[in-house]
Amino acid sequence: MVIRFNRLAHSLVKTMADSRTVYVDGVGPVTLKHSNRVEKTTLTATPDKGVSVSVSVNVSFDTAIEFVNQNEHWIRNKLYRVK
Repeated sequence: MVIRFNRLAHSLVKTMADSRTVYVDGVGPVTLKHSNRVEKTTLTATPDKGVSVSVSVNVSFDTAIEFVNQNEHWIRNKLYRVK
């Protein structure tokens, strides 16, 4: 699994310190979001919004990326079923 930082998306969300977009090979763009309302890491995949991961503000984006890596198979299956 290779994750590349999406520089274009980063420039678009640079003013929003609580989100980041990364590109996951085989999955596509994944939006990582910090939220005060989230207690557990939440992974969603929808056809209109794509893949997003919401994490508590106490959780680093690096940990969120590890979570995406661990759940890559689930993401691919979910995206396949959704289409």
